[in-house]
Amino acid sequence: MYRLAVRPEFRRRGVARRLVEAAHQAFAQWGARRITVLVDTDRPWALSFWQAVGYRPDPKISRFARTAARTP
Repeated sequence: MYRLAVRPEFRRRGVARRLVEAAHQAFAQWGARRITVLVDTDRPWALSFWQAVGYRPDPKISRFARTAARTP
């Protein structure tokens, strides 16, 4: 899963958890055996949420990124 967002006025009502549960059901129907999420480490609330819905850091995966150079 790449992006999950809930409007501020609807947060803390279980919306994100229900969205993730629906995604899990869809992935199971498609035969997915593994789900990966990308979480910015500077958002502790997001890290806590993903851990609360059963995700754990994967020490076998490193993510690499590069910012593209700007052209004039």
